[in-house]
Amino acid sequence: MALNELFDTFKDLRILIETHRDYLEGNEARTRQILIDPLLKELGWDVTDPGQVGLEMPVDKTFGGPKGYFKPDYVLRLDEDNVVAVVEAKKLGGDFDEAQEQTYQYADEIGVRWALATDGDRWEMYDRSVQGGRAAIISQPHAAFRIASDAPSTCALKALAIWNPNLCAKPGPIPAKQPVQMQVAGSNENEQTGGRAHGGTNGGSKDERDWLTLSRELPIDKQPMSVLIGGIEKKAKSWRAMYLAICEFLVSNNTLSSDLVPLHSESGKTLLVSDDEARWRYHKQIGNGMYVNVHGGGKGLLPRSVDLLESLQFAVSAVQVRFD
Repeated sequence: MALNELFDTFKDLRILIETHRDYLEGNEARTRQILIDPLLKELGWDVTDPGQVGLEMPVDKTFGGPKGYFKPDYVLRLDEDNVVAVVEAKKLGGDFDEAQEQTYQYADEIGVRWALATDGDRWEMYDRSVQGGRAAIISQPHAAFRIASDAPSTCALKALAIWNPNLCAKPGPIPAKQPVQMQVAGSNENEQTGGRAHGGTNGGSKDERDWLTLSRELPIDKQPMSVLIGGIEKKAKSWRAMYLAICEFLVSNNTLSSDLVPLHSESGKTLLVSDDEARWRYHKQIGNGMYVNVHGGGKGLLPRSVDLLESLQFAVSAVQVRFD
């Protein structure tokens, strides 16, 4: 699975929700067939393979409950004898509180760690190992996104928690804000690539090895040459150009919008995006009524880039930089 393909899947699903909302809101089976099944398949869960996905499978004594008492909509399995997660589905716009309650009960009865609830648009994944009982677990989803309102890139990154190789990994799936496991053509499937979705290169090529994951530890004594974000490579022959390329990408996919301005760093100490053109002497407009500070070279713009991505909950590890 390539991240850019997952990105395209979310764009397609958003269009289906917007175009056929009334039709999908009328029936759970339609929602499952049109919205849920395709996404699970894209994430490596083939709903036509009972060895991977059990559909409305009665919970029997193998899973710790009386046979036929529970019927989760989906049981995601490592193999015939090992369940890794349950999924409760509702029709689009259906009772999500009920979905939360049911999926928690199923996971608790079966004895699995991961439980998911979805109505085809809203997805939430819960970790039963969280301390505090049901209320704490439901209030702190391990991953959560809404296809109709969140940016496709945000959905793609957060959905990687459900990706088959990630969900089946030990000790468990990597959260969206940390580096995610991605398979690059020609590379070992367990190689940590930071979520890069740049296609067409072999894992061992010099071009691919030159890419470094964005972090505060990058060398500021060098100048960037290119930045890779959202599967798109942009020329960026200065720290200023790199920062603006990141800003422009976030604006283009609606991750960053004017309703979030003024935007501060997670610590609250740094103003990152302002609606005041006069706020900084050296500034650049990146969208309607949005201005950023472009002063500071690598010493200022590298940490500012990381702060911006973190404040928007966009995986920093999904951004790659190549130096001259």
